Amino acid sequence: MYPARHAQLGQAPPVIPPEGFRSWAPYLAAARWALPPLALAVGLYSLTTARVAAIGVYGLIQALPPGYFAALAGLGVAIVVSWRSEKPQYGQFALAVVALVILLQGAPSLIEAEPRFPPAWLHAGFTDYVAATGRVLPQVDARFSWPSFFTGMAMLARAGGLPNVIVLLKWWPAFINLLYLPPLFMLATRVLHDRRSAMLATGLFPLANWVGQDYYSPQSTAYFLYLVLLCIVLGPLRGSRPTLLPRWALPARWRKEAPPEPAPLPVAYTVTLLAILAVLCAAMDTGHQLTPFFALAIVTALAVLGRTRLAAWPVLMFLMAVGWVCYAASAYWSGHFTQLFGSLGSLGVNASNSLRLHGSPAHFRVDDVRLLIVGAIWLLAVVGFFCARRPPADRWAAAVLMVSPVVIVGGQSYGGEAGLRAFLFSLPGALCLVAVALSALARHLKAAATGLVISLLIPSFLVARWGNELSEMVQPPEIAGALALYRIAPPGSILMAITPQVFWQFTVPSVGGYKYRPNNLDEFHYGHVDEIAENLEGPNGGYVIITASQLEYAQAAYDLPTSWGTGVERDLSRSHLFRLVYRNPDTVIYKYVGSAK
Repeated sequence: MYPARHAQLGQAPPVIPPEGFRSWAPYLAAARWALPPLALAVGLYSLTTARVAAIGVYGLIQALPPGYFAALAGLGVAIVVSWRSEKPQYGQFALAVVALVILLQGAPSLIEAEPRFPPAWLHAGFTDYVAATGRVLPQVDARFSWPSFFTGMAMLARAGGLPNVIVLLKWWPAFINLLYLPPLFMLATRVLHDRRSAMLATGLFPLANWVGQDYYSPQSTAYFLYLVLLCIVLGPLRGSRPTLLPRWALPARWRKEAPPEPAPLPVAYTVTLLAILAVLCAAMDTGHQLTPFFALAIVTALAVLGRTRLAAWPVLMFLMAVGWVCYAASAYWSGHFTQLFGSLGSLGVNASNSLRLHGSPAHFRVDDVRLLIVGAIWLLAVVGFFCARRPPADRWAAAVLMVSPVVIVGGQSYGGEAGLRAFLFSLPGALCLVAVALSALARHLKAAATGLVISLLIPSFLVARWGNELSEMVQPPEIAGALALYRIAPPGSILMAITPQVFWQFTVPSVGGYKYRPNNLDEFHYGHVDEIAENLEGPNGGYVIITASQLEYAQAAYDLPTSWGTGVERDLSRSHLFRLVYRNPDTVIYKYVGSAK
């Protein structure tokens, strides 16, 4: 009876387990629920046994103990089992993905003594400055021209009674990645119209997101706002007849695959949704330089294809984004017009700068792993696109989400982060198509293929995400050295580092109280005394700070010899222009004394 009924409906008959197996079912269910927290506990304990000294040229993966990898493997099994159960186990799946995010993003927090990544400390300093003074300094740093993140976090920090924002840095990546998961699942559900496939797309995201834009920063929060915006655009405001192009102008295949037109929305509900969209757009426009233009490109393409009824909304998005840049952020671009727009449209130059394909042999191998992840995900996504010819999955919406961000790389001169962010913004659409490709396999191959993908992504993520840890971690002596620099240098002094990977501006007095060389828009390195001295001429004196992470960055990013930093320091000490004023195991500070002996 039941097989015949399912055959009539075009469904596979349910699998009825044997009697002996059913007696074990409660124990197996309990084991599935226990596996994620057990794996999390094992992974966290293993991380406490790792040694910072074991971190090598390939990053954090060289310091991770075997128990950590066993825990990640257990979570991979839990994800596949809960996804492939006869009835999807959403609770077990969510528990496994949450544990996976905590282990992946929390590894440095338990191994290293201090929060990682100097830009995160810089943003914490900006936030604390706003909290303490109530002001922003757009003439001092370009990022203050997009102040909503710093002002918003400053309000939350003061309301929460935090001594400073630095206390949030260690676990911010794990927190923000957990925050991405609900809107990502909702978005995947809207695109695929299948909760099981949406589960898989969501579960793959933590392993595919190696980009590293989730530290304490405006872009990490802007990405969350972007996901929420897309949930509305493809959710209650999904495709309707009003589009930027008439339906007859679209190819017949697109019209055929278009989802059915939704019923008209009540006026009050529509107005509420538009108000929410306006707030989200305003928060992105005032919070980050690049995110609004990714959102604009994607919403425009969705409107053209009729996947959203917001036919005129891209015009408003454009006016809001460009209006803020032209007027409120004029301090950012007015002095750097050629630098910002000089390579506009130069696809080859912009792509090369975005990929950052340079550095030491070990750094090249880390970049190779990153490119392999990008290539593999996009290849599987292309396969999924051709597997999703039939509804309910909306492959054209997924393709728009995947392809539109890549166009930004060739049309901008934002810098090295644009290519990284293009891949990050392409992930929701790409992973939806990857989930379709894996779901299209034969029943007995789905679990095996998905397990293989996860098992390959785990070590690849660890290399791609944490491969630069030698230069990106912050050691306690570097904190002591930076604090010593601010004690020694009088306000108004010129402070200089010899490579971009510098740790400073994390205290309130240091923000706006000194002149930093060079500015924040350039990649740079200095190796000659005359060049350094030329940049330190000023009435209040100048200081050079050299840290271990700066030298690691020089070796990894520029393939400079290991003796390069020692040579620079030797030249400074021998020069009559500089005098050593501070030293600890990871930091030295030289004062520029000019021609004085």
